[in-house]
Amino acid sequence: MKHYLLSLLLFLLCWRAYAQEIVQSPLVEKYATSYMNLARSQAAIFNGDEQKKYPRTPNDPYLKSQEYTMGRLSYNGVLYPDVRLRLDLCRDELVALSPNYQDIVLSSEKIDFAELHNYRILYLSPGQLPDCPFSGFYILLYSGSCMVMEKRSFSLELREGQSTFIPSVKYYIYKDDTYLRVRNKRSLLKALGDYRRELAQYIRHSNLRFRSDAEKMIVEVMKEYERLHEQ
Repeated sequence: MKHYLLSLLLFLLCWRAYAQEIVQSPLVEKYATSYMNLARSQAAIFNGDEQKKYPRTPNDPYLKSQEYTMGRLSYNGVLYPDVRLRLDLCRDELVALSPNYQDIVLSSEKIDFAELHNYRILYLSPGQLPDCPFSGFYILLYSGSCMVMEKRSFSLELREGQSTFIPSVKYYIYKDDTYLRVRNKRSLLKALGDYRRELAQYIRHSNLRFRSDAEKMIVEVMKEYERLHEQ
């Protein structure tokens, strides 16, 4: 169906060029011009491989949704403000929807950052930040004198005779040129040990719980840590 629509559009473009003296269609001209302008302005993005299909599963491995969402993309130093994107957390691939409706895998090393679903996404590797735990896409949760990053992933496993995606999440604090893994409240306080007592009190008074909302707890504690650090 997608290829049919593209072929139809190309046919209409050619038909307009050779039969303009017979009939003109403002609607065809409008959409044909829009398509050509979009394809030219974003051509550098859509020269990658097409995403491979997954087997049928009861869930999907994408950030928030397998549906594309309009996002911002900084790619090879150029900012593209309106690109339809989705983040594959199993293969660790950022995928863009091309103007002819192909699922194009973007070159990870050329991605400066992406913004989708109100998250800022970074591709990190040991060459970009020293001692990076492993290469891949990270969600930047907080950025100040320290950074808080979240690494989400899915693994495709066979359970009870059916393929399904199993999620996992890891949290890291980048502090003093070192990545510190945060597994629970204890490891969080250990990472920010110079204000351990004050932060433990802040966690109690703020009723923060790692198990119920680890993302919120780590970010709020980091903000309080930096406030104390600046006093």
